[in-house]
Amino acid sequence: MTAEIAEARRNVDDLLEEVKAGEPVEIVVRDEAVAEVAPMPKHYDLLEDGTIIDQDIAYARVEQLVRDGVLEHGFRPFPPEFFTSELPKAEGIGLVEELLQERYREDDF
Repeated sequence: MTAEIAEARRNVDDLLEEVKAGEPVEIVVRDEAVAEVAPMPKHYDLLEDGTIIDQDIAYARVEQLVRDGVLEHGFRPFPPEFFTSELPKAEGIGLVEELLQERYREDDF
Protein backbone atom coordinates (compact mmCIF):
# COMPACT_ATOMS: atom_id res chain seq x y z
CA MET A 1 0.00 0.00 0.00
CA THR A 2 1.20 3.54 -0.76
CA ALA A 3 0.11 6.71 1.04
CA GLU A 4 0.95 10.36 0.48
CA ILE A 5 2.31 12.05 3.60
CA ALA A 6 -0.83 14.18 4.05
CA GLU A 7 -3.02 11.06 3.82
CA ALA A 8 -0.72 9.24 6.25
CA ARG A 9 -1.09 12.05 8.78
CA ARG A 10 -4.89 12.06 8.49
CA ASN A 11 -5.29 8.29 8.55
CA VAL A 12 -2.43 7.11 10.76
CA ASP A 13 -4.70 4.78 12.75
CA ASP A 14 -6.02 3.10 9.60
CA LEU A 15 -2.51 2.76 8.16
CA LEU A 16 -1.25 1.18 11.37
CA GLU A 17 -4.12 -1.31 11.21
CA GLU A 18 -2.90 -2.26 7.71
CA VAL A 19 0.61 -2.73 9.08
CA LYS A 20 -0.67 -4.83 11.99
CA ALA A 21 -2.47 -7.00 9.42
CA GLY A 22 0.88 -7.64 7.72
CA GLU A 23 0.73 -5.06 4.91
CA PRO A 24 3.71 -2.68 4.62
CA VAL A 25 2.85 0.96 3.90
CA GLU A 26 5.07 3.10 1.69
CA ILE A 27 5.05 6.82 2.56
CA VAL A 28 5.39 9.13 -0.46
CA VAL A 29 6.27 12.83 -0.60
CA ARG A 30 5.80 14.53 -3.98
CA ASP A 31 5.82 11.21 -5.86
CA GLU A 32 9.03 10.07 -4.14
CA ALA A 33 9.02 7.16 -1.69
CA VAL A 34 10.67 8.33 1.52
CA ALA A 35 9.81 5.62 4.06
CA GLU A 36 8.19 2.28 4.60
CA VAL A 37 6.30 1.26 7.71
CA ALA A 38 6.41 -2.51 7.93
CA PRO A 39 5.24 -5.08 10.45
CA MET A 40 7.82 -6.37 12.92
CA PRO A 41 8.95 -9.94 12.27
CA LYS A 42 7.56 -12.54 14.69
CA HIS A 43 11.07 -13.69 15.63
CA TYR A 44 13.79 -11.08 15.48
CA ASP A 45 17.11 -9.97 16.93
CA LEU A 46 17.92 -6.33 17.51
CA LEU A 47 21.56 -5.48 16.84
CA GLU A 48 23.46 -2.81 18.78
CA ASP A 49 23.16 -0.39 15.84
CA GLY A 50 19.36 -0.74 15.81
CA THR A 51 19.21 -3.11 12.84
CA ILE A 52 16.37 -5.63 13.05
CA ILE A 53 17.21 -9.14 11.86
CA ASP A 54 14.28 -11.39 10.98
CA GLN A 55 15.35 -14.77 12.37
CA ASP A 56 13.07 -16.74 10.05
CA ILE A 57 14.68 -15.16 6.98
CA ALA A 58 18.18 -15.54 8.43
CA TYR A 59 17.67 -19.25 9.19
CA ALA A 60 16.16 -19.84 5.75
CA ARG A 61 19.19 -18.14 4.16
CA VAL A 62 21.61 -20.30 6.15
CA GLU A 63 19.71 -23.44 5.14
CA GLN A 64 19.88 -22.36 1.48
CA LEU A 65 23.64 -21.79 1.78
CA VAL A 66 24.00 -25.29 3.27
CA ARG A 67 21.99 -26.77 0.37
CA ASP A 68 24.19 -24.83 -2.08
CA GLY A 69 27.33 -26.25 -0.45
CA VAL A 70 28.61 -22.85 0.67
CA LEU A 71 28.23 -23.66 4.39
CA GLU A 72 28.28 -26.85 6.43
CA HIS A 73 26.29 -27.57 9.56
CA GLY A 74 28.56 -27.56 12.58
CA PHE A 75 27.02 -30.71 14.02
CA ARG A 76 29.46 -33.59 13.82
CA PRO A 77 29.73 -36.61 16.11
CA PHE A 78 32.73 -36.82 18.41
CA PRO A 79 35.38 -39.30 17.29
CA PRO A 80 35.47 -42.51 19.38
CA GLU A 81 38.87 -41.62 20.92
CA PHE A 82 37.35 -38.47 22.41
CA PHE A 83 35.64 -40.56 25.09
CA THR A 84 38.62 -42.76 25.92
CA SER A 85 41.56 -40.34 25.78
CA GLU A 86 43.10 -38.98 28.96
CA LEU A 87 41.99 -35.56 30.10
CA PRO A 88 44.58 -32.77 29.82
CA LYS A 89 46.38 -31.88 33.04
CA ALA A 90 46.08 -28.30 34.31
CA GLU A 91 49.31 -26.68 35.44
CA GLY A 92 49.26 -24.32 38.39
CA ILE A 93 45.98 -22.68 39.23
CA GLY A 94 43.00 -23.18 37.02
CA LEU A 95 41.63 -20.65 34.59
CA VAL A 96 38.59 -19.89 36.72
CA GLU A 97 40.70 -19.29 39.81
CA GLU A 98 43.05 -17.05 37.80
CA LEU A 99 40.14 -15.01 36.45
CA LEU A 100 38.64 -14.67 39.93
CA GLN A 101 41.96 -13.51 41.37
CA GLU A 102 42.30 -10.96 38.58
CA ARG A 103 38.72 -9.80 39.05
CA TYR A 104 38.94 -9.38 42.80
CA ARG A 105 42.44 -7.95 43.23
CA GLU A 106 42.78 -6.00 46.43
CA ASP A 107 43.90 -2.84 44.62
CA ASP A 108 40.43 -2.62 43.03
CA PHE A 109 38.81 -1.82 46.38
